[in-house]
Amino acid sequence: MRNRFKRVPALAFATTLLASCSMMMGGFEPFTLSPQGDVFVARGVISSDAPKIVQNAIQSHPEVKTISLIFVPGSIDDEANLVASRMIRKAGLRTVVPDGGFVASGGTDMFLAGVTRSIGENACLGVHSWAEVGLFSERDGSDVPKDDPMHAEYLHQYEMLGIEPDFYWFTMEVADSNSIHYLTKKEMRQYGVITTEPPAGPDVTAELCEAILMENEGIAQ
Repeated sequence: MRNRFKRVPALAFATTLLASCSMMMGGFEPFTLSPQGDVFVARGVISSDAPKIVQNAIQSHPEVKTISLIFVPGSIDDEANLVASRMIRKAGLRTVVPDGGFVASGGTDMFLAGVTRSIGENACLGVHSWAEVGLFSERDGSDVPKDDPMHAEYLHQYEMLGIEPDFYWFTMEVADSNSIHYLTKKEMRQYGVITTEPPAGPDVTAELCEAILMENEGIAQ
């Protein structure tokens, strides 16, 4: 199984498929997509049920056209995440990371599905390599040859979303699966991650983003 989810000792994230689901989520809540006024609020770790959750939300609330990703720290099932993200793009939904929001890893892939994409003040967007996790082994996407078919699925997804392949290779190289890189505003513009101008002011710091991450650890399931 491939995933994009930061694994650090402080989060006690499981690195084998024998771990329980709650451990695999690093103590974070499971993915939800809840209508609140004129937006869907997205929270939690994306897993295999994400396509069903997205489909149900879109069918039940066709009038809602924006997803606000408040805290989506990653995915433990990249294949399901890609399917759910294609649903979001097909439905013509916008994506937003609001003020103080945190989106990383597979969550950033879902953010890219928006037909328009914007961020608020002090919003964190993190990227790193995906990891292929087995019962007794693990390898980063950056260790997989560039012509390997495993990269093709992601590259096809990015092409469909109008994202240049350079951004995919950037995520492979800028941080391994056990660390994370928070995008600067310059990088967001350079790679077309956002479609509107970000708020004025300095880039977010890793310290700020890690504080948001830790604040959300262990939220009741």
